[in-house]
Amino acid sequence: MILIQERLQGEPYKLLIGCILCNLTKGSKALPILKKLFALYPTVEDIANSKQDDLVQILMPLGFQNRRAATLIKFSKGWILASEEDYLEDLPGVGKYAVDSYRLFVHNDWSVEPDDKELVAYIKRNKQCHTY
Repeated sequence: MILIQERLQGEPYKLLIGCILCNLTKGSKALPILKKLFALYPTVEDIANSKQDDLVQILMPLGFQNRRAATLIKFSKGWILASEEDYLEDLPGVGKYAVDSYRLFVHNDWSVEPDDKELVAYIKRNKQCHTY
């Protein structure tokens, strides 16, 4: 099974958006919505400048669409303004799962100790390949 984070590791802000959308839903359900979202809004600036009602329509199949849409816009505006990755936790919608994913997939930091069962399983499956 390929995690959304694996697909998006080369695009850090998209990886974090994927994590935001995976909150309270399965990756398999979020992936088609992410593809549609990024097809319509390919850059962080596009999402930051989007209309919440337009995002709500895209996010509806995931539930919590109003909250998710507002969070994506706030996150995107925060990402644009952020100057250092040290403040990831301060960005709207970014919690431990997203920070752990960011550290693991963007920074290749295998010392991450996630709580998420899918990240734990991923590390168990792949950590030996990344041990020197």
